[in-house]
Amino acid sequence: MSKESSYVPDRCINFMGLCAPAAVFLAVIVLVTGSAVGKPVKEGTPITTKLKMSRVLLSVSADPEFIKRLTDRALARLKKSGLTPAASDADGDAFLILTLKMRAIEGCAGKIMYINHLELVEEVSVARNPDLRVEATTWFLGPGLPSIRERLSIEQLERDVDWYIDRFIVLYKSGND
Repeated sequence: MSKESSYVPDRCINFMGLCAPAAVFLAVIVLVTGSAVGKPVKEGTPITTKLKMSRVLLSVSADPEFIKRLTDRALARLKKSGLTPAASDADGDAFLILTLKMRAIEGCAGKIMYINHLELVEEVSVARNPDLRVEATTWFLGPGLPSIRERLSIEQLERDVDWYIDRFIVLYKSGND
């Protein structure tokens, strides 16, 4: 998996009441994000078809003081719906990665950059060379770009856990009986 960046923006731009790093404004101007990654080759086939939940490892990326609580909540929600991911010390075929990160913005008092999304990462074969296998995000749910906002409480983060996990449950069940 990719390493986390330790980049801290050093300049903020105040635009229409929003305080954000210049890079965020540039990204908004330059990027046009889609709502999904990993569209199945065969239309109508959910991306989770034949995915075995017992071989999926759950990982929650959040501020250290929240990781255990948010991970426990996500696991409980999955298990309540009948889905049991692989144990954290087991081998897996895929990773379900929930990211709920808050980063302070230097020069923007009281504001944070909130990075939130859920992604399914799997080892896949490249069509042009089936012997070439790479880790790739096969499904993604989230805004695509960080948002600038006030710091979130643990309760707000828990609501985001519920929202993301509930959507994954629906997706998973649409592809598996």
